[in-house]
Amino acid sequence: MPLYLPPEQKPNCRSCSASNKTRLCAACGEVAYCSPECQKSDWKRHKSECGITEKIDLGTFYPFLAILVDFGHQIAQKPDHAGLNHPALMHQIINDVNPGAPFTEFANGWEGIPVELGDPIPRMGKILDTKDWWPKAKNMHELNKLRARITRENHVLPILFGLCVALVDILYTSTFNKEQGTSRTRLYYRQAPIVDFGIYCGSVRVVPEDKLAYLLPDGTCIRGQDPNDHYWIYFLTSRGEEFMLDCSMFTFNLEKEVVNAPYLEPECLEQFPSSPAFTEDRALRSMALKQLPSLSDCARKRFSVLRHPTVLQAFSNPELFGGGTFLYLMDLYPLMDEISGRECSFPEQEFFVSYVGFCSNRLYQHIMRTQDWKSYPKDVMLQYDLDADGKDPIVEGKKTWEKLKKEEKKEKRKEAKDKRKTERHSSSMVE
Repeated sequence: MPLYLPPEQKPNCRSCSASNKTRLCAACGEVAYCSPECQKSDWKRHKSECGITEKIDLGTFYPFLAILVDFGHQIAQKPDHAGLNHPALMHQIINDVNPGAPFTEFANGWEGIPVELGDPIPRMGKILDTKDWWPKAKNMHELNKLRARITRENHVLPILFGLCVALVDILYTSTFNKEQGTSRTRLYYRQAPIVDFGIYCGSVRVVPEDKLAYLLPDGTCIRGQDPNDHYWIYFLTSRGEEFMLDCSMFTFNLEKEVVNAPYLEPECLEQFPSSPAFTEDRALRSMALKQLPSLSDCARKRFSVLRHPTVLQAFSNPELFGGGTFLYLMDLYPLMDEISGRECSFPEQEFFVSYVGFCSNRLYQHIMRTQDWKSYPKDVMLQYDLDADGKDPIVEGKKTWEKLKKEEKKEKRKEAKDKRKTERHSSSMVE
């Protein structure tokens, strides 16, 4: 099945191929023209494919995407994906990991709060909701928070990549056709169509007190989530504006979440009352920078999913796509390897296929069948949480970032001073 991609960020006029001052068709947002005259001359061809485009506002829709990411972490802990199950959710925690616990520097160079694991417990059983899992928990709030941090740890790339592929599957494999009765639904942001989306990878600044390390009963030390191997989703509009969605900072003690009540069925709210979501765009950046470093400062590489040749090829293969099968997803394994910079494991590949199916089904239900997205509130309700010591983790994150930046500047000044001193010494020796 072919993909119906939106125009590039600066498209040429469809009628005369001019590249200056083109504007998208106001009705469909799929074709660009440089003038009313060019649009009128092309109307006979464009008439049958124009129609109305259902516009999903990313500014009100992103909480549902954050919920899908949260579901992904829960799915990764099911017995079907035993190779991905977290050891801390299958063993009792026997030491003090409450706020204020000191971090440790381990032999492998990792710095974090040690979480000592004891006897095995039932896999993801109800014991995780009691102090039988973590007897030294200060209170149930801290117990629930630690469990949530651990559950949301790791598997970030297959989850985000799977979500992006599902968005391609549901939103960009069909277009308007009056004769066939098919409709077209696309992502928009601030009245501008999303012309590309994919994954950023990079590093985020996290202090050792907000990282975890796990000590197995046999003495093995396992690192927690690595802030130097961080991923988030970007969406690019036709106007060149980027909207970034980071759902993976909760495990690093950043509790900024969306309230899920408007987006989920009541029976799901007990398990998912809120989901982590840190957003950033041009309008929010000035506010975000007062609290945390910009995500764009943390990025190393950007990988398009919507427009990547591997994705285009996978969806255009009629032998692998459709019929309720997900064979085409196997063609995407190399792209997932490329983004991660390593060969992803077989359990990760299996999980990716399963998760794409889950996301595609949920997106289809909410977007195509029930169209619940049309009733989502315009103002997203957010919640923050203070640590047990009463400190705001966002404010503390800002202080840590500013401290590290000052240390970096101090180190650079010292290096420059030492370099000048060496050069003067070398010069005097020559004389």
